[in-house]
Amino acid sequence: MASHHSDIPNTSAAVVGNDEIQLPRGNQVFPSDEFLADCLMKRFNGEPNPDHFHDIDLYSKHPAQLTEELEPSTDNKWYIFTPRFKKTLGTKLRPDRRTPNGYWCTTGVDKAISVEGSTNPAALKNFLDFYEGNRPDSTKTEWKMHEYRLSDAVKNTLINSKPRGDMTVRSTHCLLIFMLQLFIVE
Repeated sequence: MASHHSDIPNTSAAVVGNDEIQLPRGNQVFPSDEFLADCLMKRFNGEPNPDHFHDIDLYSKHPAQLTEELEPSTDNKWYIFTPRFKKTLGTKLRPDRRTPNGYWCTTGVDKAISVEGSTNPAALKNFLDFYEGNRPDSTKTEWKMHEYRLSDAVKNTLINSKPRGDMTVRSTHCLLIFMLQLFIVE
């Protein structure tokens, strides 16, 4: 039986440091959770963004609008630093993930991200899906997002390590990776 993948190479190249390595088809190289937590700590301290990371209000537009305006950081993925707004729900503050024509909804529990040499998690990661419309009549879309935010312990450590009066800390930002995940059914 002929394979419909005959025009796709069995390996792909990835660059690690100055070396090019061959990986089996289907393997992809993405920044690790630890690397992204480190980027978030640097952003929190006011350091510049890494190349191909955007700094915008993700919640101001529909994901499709953002993909038209921004170059992807990698294949179908956009790395974005965005303000993290909160709303009052009863007596609690909750993340406000509404957009003009939909909302982002969490799909699970926070995953702790630890970095080497630390006993506390450095950051937390959550997964979200985008829904068009308003609850309860909304429709789930194919847009997915990973949200990274610093843990309270790390934020407090970073704030306390700053000289008194230094206001360069950006405590309301989180790092979002949003993507359109397409699955090929064979």
